[in-house]
Amino acid sequence: MRSRLRQSPSPASDSMRQVMFGIHHNALAYAMTTLGAGMMNSIFSFYYVKLFLNKYKISEGAFHQSQVVYMIWNAVNDPLFGYIQDNSRVPCCSKRRLSILYGAPFYALTFLLAWFPWRSYEAGDWLSGVHLIVTLCAFDGMLTFVLLAQCALFAEISTHHENRLTLIKYNQVASLIGSSSVLFCGLVSENMDNFANFQSFAVVVALLACTCMLYTGFQSTSPYDCLASKATNKAGQRDGAALSLSSVFCMTKQILTQKDFVLFVSMNFFQVFLLAFCNNFTMIFAEHLIPQNVLPSFVKSIMYGAGFICPQLLVLSSQNLLRTLGYYRVILFTFYVEAGAAVVMFILGPQHYYILALFLTGNMVLIQASFSLFNLPLADIIDADLYKHKRSTPLSSMVFGTNALFTKPAQSLAPMLVVGILNQVGYEKLKDIAAVSDKGSLQELHDVMFYLVCLWYGCRTEILGESVRPAFIQSYLDTETQAFLNRSAEKSGCLVTQLYHSFVSTLFSPFMSRTSINGYLGRGSMFVFSPEQFRQLMNISQDWKSKRLLDLGAGDGEVTKVMSPHFEEIYTTEVSATMKWQLEKKQYRLLGIDEWQDTGFQYDVISCLNLLDRCDQPVKLLKDIRRSLEPSKGRLVLAAVLPFHPYVEIGGKWEQPSEFLVVQGKTWEEQVTSMANGVFKEAGFAVEAFTRLPYLCEGDMYSDYYHLDDAVFVLRPEE
Repeated sequence: MRSRLRQSPSPASDSMRQVMFGIHHNALAYAMTTLGAGMMNSIFSFYYVKLFLNKYKISEGAFHQSQVVYMIWNAVNDPLFGYIQDNSRVPCCSKRRLSILYGAPFYALTFLLAWFPWRSYEAGDWLSGVHLIVTLCAFDGMLTFVLLAQCALFAEISTHHENRLTLIKYNQVASLIGSSSVLFCGLVSENMDNFANFQSFAVVVALLACTCMLYTGFQSTSPYDCLASKATNKAGQRDGAALSLSSVFCMTKQILTQKDFVLFVSMNFFQVFLLAFCNNFTMIFAEHLIPQNVLPSFVKSIMYGAGFICPQLLVLSSQNLLRTLGYYRVILFTFYVEAGAAVVMFILGPQHYYILALFLTGNMVLIQASFSLFNLPLADIIDADLYKHKRSTPLSSMVFGTNALFTKPAQSLAPMLVVGILNQVGYEKLKDIAAVSDKGSLQELHDVMFYLVCLWYGCRTEILGESVRPAFIQSYLDTETQAFLNRSAEKSGCLVTQLYHSFVSTLFSPFMSRTSINGYLGRGSMFVFSPEQFRQLMNISQDWKSKRLLDLGAGDGEVTKVMSPHFEEIYTTEVSATMKWQLEKKQYRLLGIDEWQDTGFQYDVISCLNLLDRCDQPVKLLKDIRRSLEPSKGRLVLAAVLPFHPYVEIGGKWEQPSEFLVVQGKTWEEQVTSMANGVFKEAGFAVEAFTRLPYLCEGDMYSDYYHLDDAVFVLRPEE
């Protein structure tokens, strides 16, 4: 692949000699499909993930299911259509220009499927999942049918390197113009905030794109089309044997045994993954990581447009480099630059907003620019296959299709993995809450987007209210917490286990809650405090004992185990069946969620850890706890994730609770003060002590662990 094959001229080489007024008309006709497809594909890939996640409110389970279906269809349809186009006797399939001509209108129609909801979707609506599956499969099916024919044209119009560079040049100009659709779409629709304008713009783009591709269908020429037509007219020349299953396996095996093809596909898989990652998530990351007052909406629109336009400018300006150095060295150099820029950005951190904006844009540009050159090595592979196996016509569509069989799954894996990572730290919940525009309320999500873990235990006491300031206890990272982090890292490092967990989680997410899945798998243990931190917070000694502990929402019982040495009787509650099983294994007494309040006795300590924001009736819960505590010495240990964002998971959907606690303030300290002076006081509690701790969870294949900011209170009943 690094060196060009030297071949004698073929009939196809004359197809590039049609020059008039300095314009290669066949190259122009070829590039018109790129123009039309570029306008549609840029908008589709850039906006569809945000549309279905944010506007249609698709659930994570339905999103993953649609991506799995899309991944399978995306991989299968390329070699299927490739084989049909290379071997079919039907003119609309065997002739490249006719495939584009007849496929263009359907391609444009499927582009419009995404932008018009089938009804007004509720959060987690099953129909939005069906909508996404139909949209992805229909759009990708027509995209594959049309663009495979165009890719075959690239290899068949000419075998000369100079002519192919001319095609690349025309193609990049067309792609440059087509990619600008993202820029204009962002400006017209205010980055999809004005959805009616967005829909109108999409219809205009579909009409223009269809017209461009029809021009290719009417005007493009390939000598191999003529050869194929003559071959089909010869008696018995292309009998049904050509379409036999054995011939499919034979030709596919011949393609797969080329060393250069295998190496190219391996590299292309990761490039497709990166490209899908950038196209689908640059907009989401930029909106969360770069404040509105730093880069306003119209500047971000220009930034997004530049990410699609500048790659073509870069390729056009690199024509001399491609001629002198060759595509291999140019592509390799871009890989080095991408890796180096990522390391530098990681070291600098996310607070340098302008550098971050430049990095996000530059990353899109380099990845897209290098990907634009990938037709050159594939065309060389097609030439090598034609020469090696002495074929009368090249297997252009089959080579492109077989390449897609192994690389297209990356288009689905990228959004699946990234959405899974973001939802682990609250993206699915936070995006639907009105308060998410508040910078403080999104800090945990931003931490994961730019993995910057800091200030786990810090508290700015000067911001605390005077009434609660004396009750603050400073905590630190201790040996027990560090041991939990080390165990989490070891578990996350077992790739086979994590792949199994990820597969099972995706498979069962439509039918089971994440808590139940974690209980079944024995993963996702939580860490709120160590034994030492618990004793410090409660102001007790190591040998202190009391009678009864009730742990509400005990999960797998690991946090209960921290408190249990200090109590004679331990009671727990839990909703998840799999977590109940875990608690019974640890021999804790299980009480029903409507039973613990009416047992006939009172508790010395009740722990309510990170349950208040996941409870449908938090006010009633606090009153029940107050009534169930021993009045003189009873204590409530309560942990709450701050910033406070309550939601309830009902049937796989995130719903607002029926009772809403009023928690004011933007910072951790302000919300602590608000809860102490408002929520707890109204429920009949006074703050005895509180601290700031990281609410830790075991990690997975993406991260060693996850964390949120907890405020852990010790509350005493007050008359």
